[in-house]
Amino acid sequence: MTTPPRLMTRAEAAAYCGYKPSAFSAHVAAGKLPKPLVGLHRWDRKVLDAFLDKASGIDPPEGEDAFTQWEREYRAGKEGEK
Repeated sequence: MTTPPRLMTRAEAAAYCGYKPSAFSAHVAAGKLPKPLVGLHRWDRKVLDAFLDKASGIDPPEGEDAFTQWEREYRAGKEGEK
């Protein structure tokens, strides 16, 4: 599997999120998914990922990247097992 492009068309972004283009557009219009970049009419893959992470409740604390958050939570879980 290849990495999707950083900037995606509506059809590419919809497929990336697992939607048909019409459903993807409806979710964008409802504010459930981010709008395209102004003037480019393209969606940034990283913005989609961050938006979906936040909606899923896995948004890392400010200043902490996703790996650092995972590592902190993993270590906390290991400490709880002792």
